[in-house]
Amino acid sequence: MLEITCSNSYILCQLSQTNERKKYQGLKAFKLRLIDELCKVAATLAPNPTQQISVKPGRPRLSNPVERLEGCKHMIVYSKDDRRCKVCSTPDKPKKTNFRCKGCANQPPLHPKHCFKVWHTQLHF
Repeated sequence: MLEITCSNSYILCQLSQTNERKKYQGLKAFKLRLIDELCKVAATLAPNPTQQISVKPGRPRLSNPVERLEGCKHMIVYSKDDRRCKVCSTPDKPKKTNFRCKGCANQPPLHPKHCFKVWHTQLHF
């Protein structure tokens, strides 16, 4: 589907060029230019990982939310110590778990089913 879209945009680009500035550009060169332009746009839209996301008073976040949402390196592991779950535990109702995410920088304690999924898929919970 993406290949068809890229080919169609190449054809439209070739047809829309006027005669005085018409230069032949191959499909490969067009795709490389398209990738460069898309990367430039994506770089302006992506959040800065060093920038603080939260403006709430109090202690700053320990983990980068963008890193937390990337799904390639996260693995739930068992730990002997009991900790409060980062997702479902509240000050009124503390819920303890023996599981942690090994891939996150601060290895947050999470329940292995629902809380692990929520932590790694939702920006705000």
